[in-house]
Amino acid sequence: MAPRREGEAPAPAPAGAGAADGRPTWREYNKQAKVSIAFTACETAASALRSGDALSALVLLQAAAAMGSRRPQEAGQSPWKGANTMVGLAQGLNGTIQLLVALPSGAAADRWRRDRVLRVGLVLGVVAMGVLGAAVEQDRLWPLLLAMGCVGTYKGCVLPTVETIFADSVPSGRRTEFNATKYVVRLLSASLGPLTAMGLFLTIGNHWKPWECGMVVLVGVALTVPALFLLLLFDDDETLGAKSETLRGPPTPARPGAAPDAASPLSGANRLGSAGSLDDGAGEARAAPQHNGRHRLT
Repeated sequence: MAPRREGEAPAPAPAGAGAADGRPTWREYNKQAKVSIAFTACETAASALRSGDALSALVLLQAAAAMGSRRPQEAGQSPWKGANTMVGLAQGLNGTIQLLVALPSGAAADRWRRDRVLRVGLVLGVVAMGVLGAAVEQDRLWPLLLAMGCVGTYKGCVLPTVETIFADSVPSGRRTEFNATKYVVRLLSASLGPLTAMGLFLTIGNHWKPWECGMVVLVGVALTVPALFLLLLFDDDETLGAKSETLRGPPTPARPGAAPDAASPLSGANRLGSAGSLDDGAGEARAAPQHNGRHRLT
């Protein structure tokens, strides 16, 4: 770059140069990366409410009520003994179904378009939220177990696919900054769930009754609506594609007088021959004339 003359205005910074400290600015983010981060924020905050401690407490209360009504003749038998086991089974059901669904959904995303897989996940999410909202209004245990299975199906289909789109929307060489931004957003969103639940319990009552826990879960269901809407904004055609692939490191400069390595990026079809011309590897290098001790391009 030519030196700037005295009194000349400095050249403007190139587009996408980022902040002065090297961090990427929001304008640098690909559209799909922005949508991925926004979805992560909405889904994490909603999940902390609809699938957090309030739902576990609701399952515990419903399981205790069901077991207590089935064994009224057993004196001294506490219904909480089996209810705790039921909570663990319910949460395990959610995670197991999420894992089982993630495998075929990942294969479908590799074979077909990922945005189409997310459209299927959108339908599953609408069904799951509807089932969960209806299950909260009932005083029975099995609708809650069915709802947790539906939520696991929705998350297993959507979350891995969103992560792959985000990975393809991050420019190579900048993954650390972009992934750190997404991680911070996820942590902040996860903290909003317990804070919102605390505010709700302080408002409607802090007795952890079934209807109080159900109200917290319903707020989480309502917060899932923006996340489901964001699934419509994902588009495979707007990812970076090959620009997000891993770049090779810069070639190691050769020592003066040393022959280039055959495995080096400077060898073969990409090697600058000793004569100064591009050597395609088919013939021998021609000797270059010397000028003041340096090789000169001919």
